[in-house]
Amino acid sequence: GLVAFEMAQQLHAAGQQVELLALFDTWPPLSANKPGLLESLAFCLALTVGIWPYVYDYILLTLAARAQRRARRAGVLPQGPESTTLHLPSIRPMLRLYQANLRAMRDYVPRPYAHRISLFRTGKPSVKGCRDASGGWSKLALGEVEVHWVPGDHLTVMRPPHVRVLAESFRACLDGKQPGQPGKEAWYGATQD
Repeated sequence: GLVAFEMAQQLHAAGQQVELLALFDTWPPLSANKPGLLESLAFCLALTVGIWPYVYDYILLTLAARAQRRARRAGVLPQGPESTTLHLPSIRPMLRLYQANLRAMRDYVPRPYAHRISLFRTGKPSVKGCRDASGGWSKLALGEVEVHWVPGDHLTVMRPPHVRVLAESFRACLDGKQPGQPGKEAWYGATQD
């Protein structure tokens, strides 16, 4: 989301028109949004729980690759190219990239954005010190902030079944058929409790 925000800034600065700046469950880097210790621990716990399906898939791929190598050595399978799997040395660069992204997010200083933002949010506003539904984007947007509520959370919104609802609400936004007016909130497949 921050990359899209900065790209829109740079495109406008270069004289280009940005028809739509859509941000997906992204929080602006404002001091009010900096999590405290408890919020950080809760996020780490949620991340750990949310990452298990990927760890499980990785383990299955690794086991399948080992079984394939053993079967080839035993002559059960014909010799040929091995299937492509993640190997431990390939995980280290991914972790370094993740750390670099975290540093870039921490050091990024946003400038006010002179146009409208469409924000697709999950769940209820939960950022400490932030009272508006935009999570703080209204402090950076000189134009309106349209908030579109979608089901799921930050870790599940891009996975079934939530991604279908997100895609439908995004399509409606692209087509100009979003039910919310600028500055208003729209709910898609989620309840407002």
